[in-house]
Amino acid sequence: MDIKRWLANGSMMAAIGALAFVPVPSIAMAGQNSAAPPPAYGCAATSITPQARNLLNGVWRDAGQVSHDAASLEGFANSPTVKPRMQESQLTQLQAKVGDMNYRLDRLTGMEQSLSATDQRTVSEAIPMVQSMAANTTAAIADLNAGIQYGGYVQTLNQEAQSLAR
Repeated sequence: MDIKRWLANGSMMAAIGALAFVPVPSIAMAGQNSAAPPPAYGCAATSITPQARNLLNGVWRDAGQVSHDAASLEGFANSPTVKPRMQESQLTQLQAKVGDMNYRLDRLTGMEQSLSATDQRTVSEAIPMVQSMAANTTAAIADLNAGIQYGGYVQTLNQEAQSLAR
């Protein structure tokens, strides 16, 4: 197939879209020990069990990845050159990541005695936001399948994830 036909049938856009979700390590995280996150991750500097710290760090890490992926998806949401099946696949990946965040938060609510008051408050505030992220992802998939523009849901998802990733 010649390059003009390859570009015309959207294969290049599909390839670019697929590459947009390849995780890229942050330069800011280079050299950091993953067991000891920076204070910006929201963990208080009190005694917290390693399991609870790992769960909290997982939520913040996933929020950063969801924000990155949602921003990439915003760029070609409802694009006529990107196949709906590919868009649905990427939305489904976002949905799974948000589900992982919800699972971690559920486990953390069962470990409240091992969390500081600050971390308990952080978890309590994160739960409704992650539930909203899950609802936005589900609505985006439903709208995509119905042929309706879904970019607004992805934009909101990106904003919510950014606020959690701080």
